[in-house]
Amino acid sequence: MKKRWVRGLLLLLCGFLLFFVFRLIYGFVYYPDNSEEQQQTNYMNLVNQSNMDEGQTLSLRKNYASYKQKSNVQESISVDQKYEKKATMNSYSSKYDEDVDKIKNIIDKNNALIQYENRSGLDGNRNLFLSIGVPPDNFDIMVEEIKKIGRLNYIQINKNDKTNEYKELNAKIKSLVKSRDALINLKNMQAKVEELIQLEEKILVLENQIQDLGVNLGQYDAENEFCTVDFTLKENIFKGQKIGIMQRLLVGLEWTVKSYALFIFTFLMGFLLLLVIFKLLEKLKIIKSILDKLDKGQ
Repeated sequence: MKKRWVRGLLLLLCGFLLFFVFRLIYGFVYYPDNSEEQQQTNYMNLVNQSNMDEGQTLSLRKNYASYKQKSNVQESISVDQKYEKKATMNSYSSKYDEDVDKIKNIIDKNNALIQYENRSGLDGNRNLFLSIGVPPDNFDIMVEEIKKIGRLNYIQINKNDKTNEYKELNAKIKSLVKSRDALINLKNMQAKVEELIQLEEKILVLENQIQDLGVNLGQYDAENEFCTVDFTLKENIFKGQKIGIMQRLLVGLEWTVKSYALFIFTFLMGFLLLLVIFKLLEKLKIIKSILDKLDKGQ
């Protein structure tokens, strides 16, 4: 009995060692020292754990552009189409200062504007986030040029039609202006001082609403037409980093414990399932034999 236990434990230990050796070989082959894959993996872990302000998911201001579209060819009626176009791009670089200069040159060359800038981190672990307003005609060219900066690991381009919002905003302002003008005309009528004061307050409220909507409407003006590029550049600090043998052993051991435990559990569950199936088959045979005997007795 003891020999069976010893053999069983030795068999389990050999299986564990086999898993462990396999994981170590896999680590050396697919994650050698100084490999780009390891650098990128570490970099992405740093990005996920970073607590810097990730403002690139939302621009601090909205940029809108427009283009003319003929709604009726015969009448040549021109309709102003408003849209919002935005590119979100993330890159990392081992030549941080050089790439920062490149992006600034690209911005100047394409007549773009830096609308928001955020720098963080120390040498070796620096981050740059730029929210850039780009003239619509230069948007595609600028995106292609920025792709070549550092190593691009994420890009997303969205375009949303804003024509209805623009028309609704115009309609609201016109409605408020009419209401304000109507109230102003009432000031010429004879009324009590209290009523005039209340009238002035209502007019002031409408004036403030008109001003707020006017600011939003101003973003659609032809002079302010831009598309948006949100660009993040992170310094890659892992170039030349070696993976220590202790780190490889710990990672291998952790993977082996989890994987081998899952393997043993799956094996045991499969074995128990087979035993249950065999037991059921045996019972079915017994039941069948009993039924056969009953049939013969009749």
